[in-house]
Amino acid sequence: MDVGVNVFLYAHSIPNAWMASKPGHPMWMQCAKRMLKIKEGSPEQVTGPAMLYRCYKEYIATDMVTTDPVYVAPPAYIYPYSWAVLQTHALNEACLAMRSQIIDTKKCLDFVDPDRKAYAITYWGHSWAPAY
Repeated sequence: MDVGVNVFLYAHSIPNAWMASKPGHPMWMQCAKRMLKIKEGSPEQVTGPAMLYRCYKEYIATDMVTTDPVYVAPPAYIYPYSWAVLQTHALNEACLAMRSQIIDTKKCLDFVDPDRKAYAITYWGHSWAPAY
């Protein structure tokens, strides 16, 4: 199995902002079944990064991983932002400003990818969450 980063340590370490796979990959099928069973919880717990993290951890423990492997790209490639490390007021001001319809993409990019190594950047709004 090929995994882009060594260890995923917390529930938001595999963001769901950008995903791709072959059609019908068994991990997605397992994840969809899991989501259908959940009756309540935050969007992150039900369909977001926390759900994806649990699905990934469960899937890599199965035998299916040898025939249908999963590759998780290093965060620096597509989502160079760490919820665990970079949660600061200044970052939130730059990157979560979508709630007010204003976002400083350059300032946000300077925070999350100052060396410009990422292939893509995802800006987020968390419109479903209370304001910070």
